[in-house]
Amino acid sequence: MAHEMKLNRKDGVDYVYMPSIDVSEYFTKYVHGVETYEERCLCLLLLLQEPNSRFFYITSTKVSDAEVDYVLSLIPGDTVENLRKRVFMVSCDDASSRPLAEKVLGNERVISMIREKCKKDKAKFFCYMHTEIEDEVAKALDLPFKKLPVDCDHWGSKIGSRQCFQQLSIPHCKGSHKNIVTFDELVDELDKLLQNFPETTKYMVKLNEGVSGYGNAPLEIPSDQISQTLEFSDEKSRKQQVYKLIRDHLKPLNGSSSEDFANSIEISGCIIEEMIQADDLGSPSVQGYICDEGQVIIVSTHNQVLDGQKYHGCCFPYRNPEYRELLHDYGMQVGKFLADKGATGEYGVDFVDHYDSESKRQKFYAIEINLRALGTTHPMCYLELVTGGKLHKSGSFFDREGRELFYIASDNFEHPALIGLHEEKFTSIVREYPQLQYQHGTSNGPIFYLLGCLRRFGKLGYVYIDRSPEQAKQGFDKVKSVLLSALAKEKKYDIKFDQAHNTCIYPIHS
Repeated sequence: MAHEMKLNRKDGVDYVYMPSIDVSEYFTKYVHGVETYEERCLCLLLLLQEPNSRFFYITSTKVSDAEVDYVLSLIPGDTVENLRKRVFMVSCDDASSRPLAEKVLGNERVISMIREKCKKDKAKFFCYMHTEIEDEVAKALDLPFKKLPVDCDHWGSKIGSRQCFQQLSIPHCKGSHKNIVTFDELVDELDKLLQNFPETTKYMVKLNEGVSGYGNAPLEIPSDQISQTLEFSDEKSRKQQVYKLIRDHLKPLNGSSSEDFANSIEISGCIIEEMIQADDLGSPSVQGYICDEGQVIIVSTHNQVLDGQKYHGCCFPYRNPEYRELLHDYGMQVGKFLADKGATGEYGVDFVDHYDSESKRQKFYAIEINLRALGTTHPMCYLELVTGGKLHKSGSFFDREGRELFYIASDNFEHPALIGLHEEKFTSIVREYPQLQYQHGTSNGPIFYLLGCLRRFGKLGYVYIDRSPEQAKQGFDKVKSVLLSALAKEKKYDIKFDQAHNTCIYPIHS
């Protein structure tokens, strides 16, 4: 996203950004703090390093002044007070679960304010997603915007991804290449897979509109039950057994019920694919950008950090330098395919990988395509905009001084001791402890985000930047212990800190 904005720079630009995340009721029900995900891209305020630029950031509800000031404090050579004069935080004052774009369209105050204050001839309107409703908002604001063609959405779904990989002959898991929209169709697809691949016992059922692993349901079937099912020569009887296998062994993640999941299949559709098994299984990803004229640029590679099937965070860059070029190639193929379909803007491709002892090489399986900003977008945005560095064609990133940089990031640091902590108090703690501050001179340290999740969920995100993967990991872990120790010293909390286990026990709020 920062890449997109930097490509469109001009003097004195007015950036207008709407983090329009449209997720189904299923995900708002099971993802903690999803309503605060609009804050993840506050990193874009760092574009105010450009003289005379201004930023209009639209949200559902008010973002705390402390969080905005914290981001602005990361800009060297200027004061927060001066920078604040060029920031317009525009709240719809609407905490409902409706998509932000809908809230804006129904809020004449927000529309009038932006139309009145924004310089149309120097404005750039950007969104988290590029769909029909975002285009309607752009028209209401009277700002230029390039939406995705309607049929492009398909290629960002789970089924569209698999069909793209099939057409490009990019390796991907065994599974369905048709959209499954009923439970009976899921039975039909699993029946075919069991007949063709009776040795495969582990599958994953994925809702088409899944986010960060939410909407996945593992299906692990004992091999003896597969054998018994395949003994039925009569198709009707065999499918009845397949139905029972799904009923007994499908386990939706994140605490959702099987009934909720089955209903969601009929709403968004799903796919089923083999769940790759390996002791050293990794989750690499590649991020790219499609310019308006169709040029494709590879932006980064990452190792995604998963908690089971849920996205937890990422490490930059992809761990194995020998295979970054291959990831770039796969990402470029997908980018050109999408560009031919009319797509523009950011995209990402997720994989799983493991070492194959027979070929003595790393083996990759493409998993999905995302046609939007990603969980890896905001950490990379902080890296680019805070350090002023650039990505090398090798996939490595170097700051202005030529130092290679690495990072670890997570959106999901959760701890009971953080519940009830206000953003103002958190940022004051950060100011008090140097270990919790990013250091411009050495290009290392932590940067925090998602502070709006603290009070209700005891959750926040942060990225730790340093000059080796080992230093980044050490620093990332150290932040947790320093932060929890700091909280233990606060009068508001009575926390016993266990240094050996890097955690606090018995948090008590007064």
